[in-house]
Amino acid sequence: MRSSDKMEKLVKKSIQSSTEYNKHQMQLQEEMEQKMSSANTMVMDQEQTDEDEDHETARAEVEDEKQSSKNPGGFLRAAVRPFTYRNLVKEIVLMRHHIIDGEIDSLVSK
Repeated sequence: MRSSDKMEKLVKKSIQSSTEYNKHQMQLQEEMEQKMSSANTMVMDQEQTDEDEDHETARAEVEDEKQSSKNPGGFLRAAVRPFTYRNLVKEIVLMRHHIIDGEIDSLVSK
């Protein structure tokens, strides 16, 4: 009789511990899904912001090209912008456009 009682207690304990473990795993999974959802939302927001900035930059470059004939030397605005990789690339592109348009004598042609 004792061995059956021991077996019953062992089975109950095993079921209880596996139930607790499964609940814990489900909670971890739900937390992970929430984190992934919020991360996806942040990435989508960042992509939208980048697209908006790209559209604004394109409009600004068109306006800069229109004003470049009125304001020679306008490419020197880089001194005011903070130094970031994105701004460096922008300045390289603007400089290239000014060289191609003939507003700046390129060192290569000399």
